[in-house]
Amino acid sequence: MRGIEYTVFTGKTVFNSGLFNYNRFMTNNLTKRKICVFLLVLFMLAKVGALFAETRYYPIKEIKLTTSDKQTIKVTVTLAYDSANEEQLKNYGGAIPLRLKLVVLKNHTYAQMLNSEKISAEIKDYLETKIFDYPVITAIEYVCRDKSSSIIAQKTTTYTTAVVKTEEEKQPAENKTNGMTVETRISVPEGYERVPVAAGSYEDFYRKLPLKSSDAKVYYYNGQLNRYSYHAAVYDFPNLSEDLLQCADACMKMRAEYYYARGEYDKIGFNAESGTYLPFKKYTEGYRFTGGGWKDGYAKGTSRKIFDEYLRVVYSYASTRSMAKEIIPINIKDLRIGDVFVQSGNPGHAVFVTDMAVNKKTGKKIMLLGQGYMPAQDLHIVKSFESISPWFTVEDKPFSYASYSFPKGCQGRWPER
Repeated sequence: MRGIEYTVFTGKTVFNSGLFNYNRFMTNNLTKRKICVFLLVLFMLAKVGALFAETRYYPIKEIKLTTSDKQTIKVTVTLAYDSANEEQLKNYGGAIPLRLKLVVLKNHTYAQMLNSEKISAEIKDYLETKIFDYPVITAIEYVCRDKSSSIIAQKTTTYTTAVVKTEEEKQPAENKTNGMTVETRISVPEGYERVPVAAGSYEDFYRKLPLKSSDAKVYYYNGQLNRYSYHAAVYDFPNLSEDLLQCADACMKMRAEYYYARGEYDKIGFNAESGTYLPFKKYTEGYRFTGGGWKDGYAKGTSRKIFDEYLRVVYSYASTRSMAKEIIPINIKDLRIGDVFVQSGNPGHAVFVTDMAVNKKTGKKIMLLGQGYMPAQDLHIVKSFESISPWFTVEDKPFSYASYSFPKGCQGRWPER
């Protein structure tokens, strides 16, 4: 029998095997049915693996609800992050669609949880009053477990997040100022005070970063509105017209802007993914990095135009992967303004600490986080899921917010040059 040429498509990659000899293949005692079963098993394994790879669960709250028969039901509220495909990224601007997983534990029955209209109403009321401004919630997943934590019943229902209050309605009175910096716009929670920093210091720079007006919205690099942005304030930095200024880029930009404003050009530099060090000083001397190496003969100087040209190259050749290798890991207790949280990978993510405060009695610290995101969009301060939002509690454990979940131990500090 003549050989059959076949081609296998996997995503965007095409593999061509050459010629396939049917007679030789049949002599190996494999039938068409076995081949089909084998391929089906591979397909199912791939699907299962993708499911586990694309869903991450993060418990954020435990609530107690009282049923009509006076029983108290304990419910664990867990965020389920589903990886967004390319089309979803366009629609949500990088915000990962969320499912809420509500887990009822131990001695509460299936009927109580899944069939009680009162409980369902109470859960929805809680979500819409206590956790009311998630950007995207697509479903609620109910899970009932017995005393051994084995699942005995579950169901999933579609859900649409309630219409959120306007920013003006949600802001406490003390925040309804038109302060134009991080320090003057966002007040600290009761019992806290901002950590002291020296005037003109690196930490003071982040605290005094300029903000747009309090009603500012987040726009993508192409001018389209990010309708699902979960932000507390928008930084007053011009966006680029290309999809360049994303998460790690925002962290590098802030550090570079500080030293550029001080005229300390020799301290501005970052590593490309290849490991090549990209110092701004080379640009001031007339060199340019092209990916293959350095070339000279270009304009010299420290003008804003040359600096912006340099930053575009950094955005193009550096990433969360190179940033994660470059920063110095630190103990969470030593966290300072200007430090970063970075998770290497694809997609990976990075944010920077733009302010911190401390509880005067307990010594507990809290922080504000700034970020860029994908697709490239206005840099902004994110909100937390905590009652002190947009502040985050500084703790040695994983933390999560609307567009990302960081594992424990991602904090670090830029090396001194």
